[in-house]
Amino acid sequence: MKYGSNLRCVFRDLINLIMEIKRKFDCSCCGLCCRDLDKNPYLKDTELCGTDGVCIYLDQNTNLCTIYNSRPLICRVDDLYDSRYRDKMSRSEYYKLCHEICKILNNNSGAGSV
Repeated sequence: MKYGSNLRCVFRDLINLIMEIKRKFDCSCCGLCCRDLDKNPYLKDTELCGTDGVCIYLDQNTNLCTIYNSRPLICRVDDLYDSRYRDKMSRSEYYKLCHEICKILNNNSGAGSV
């Protein structure tokens, strides 16, 4: 049992190292995080939120951001981590949390798996 526990720790550390090296959030480009902004207390009163609750910069045909290269910090997963969450959690923990939020958004939309 001792060896199994050690192997799990090594595997976890290896995954964390890979995520740190990768340093890029694996986004499916589903666009769900750009919808229902009116239900998000941090975004509902911002200039991003259109009258329908969809980000005004989301191309709803492609689910891509029309201002991707100059999008706000809240929309840049890796930069947001670096500026606000680096001292609070590891990058892999942050990514895991982001993916959990993606799953919640996906389940609430009924759009299938992300």
